[in-house]
Amino acid sequence: MDTVTPRALTPRERGALEALIGWGTTNDGPVTSADRARWLTQAAGTWAGDACGCGTCPTIELTDAAGATPRSA
Repeated sequence: MDTVTPRALTPRERGALEALIGWGTTNDGPVTSADRARWLTQAAGTWAGDACGCGTCPTIELTDAAGATPRSA
């Protein structure tokens, strides 16, 4: 796990995260109300990490206040 300098989510980013939690689906099976409630609780401590490397899209990585962000290949 790498560390980045986190920043607070903007209101728009937080709204997008909450919308994804509230309405999103998975390919792994049903999303329960308990899942959504747990994710919303976790979202309260979510910060913005690195931006996408392309430099044109608004994609950000999600991290915690310490800057811990899982990296994928």
